[in-house]
Amino acid sequence: MAWAIESDPALLAGDGHRAPLRVIPRFIEHLHAAGIAGIVLPTCPGCHRMVRIDKPLNGVRVCRTCIAHSRIEECSRCRARREPVTRDEHGRPLCVNCFITDPANLETCLGCGRRRSVSRR
Repeated sequence: MAWAIESDPALLAGDGHRAPLRVIPRFIEHLHAAGIAGIVLPTCPGCHRMVRIDKPLNGVRVCRTCIAHSRIEECSRCRARREPVTRDEHGRPLCVNCFITDPANLETCLGCGRRRSVSRR
């Protein structure tokens, strides 16, 4: 981490999204919280919000929302365009709604006897 910051001091001045290591943006957050002068929190290069950026995408670090938007695919069942939560047996994407309502993921409730998704055990 020290070598990366030493070779690119701009990481501490707002370019933390170019950090080669995931720990560097977190380190910058801690330095900023401690009130160290000259430390600038990085913004997400995708959405320009000042949020935690630790996911790599195309050589830079972006926020979780930008990662989700980069992974959008059409669900093979309902045709909604969302980030897939899983894939079916043929490798096709499934959205969270189709995954939850899939008959393979339903169980018989011991209380009412209906076949439903598990809410608690």
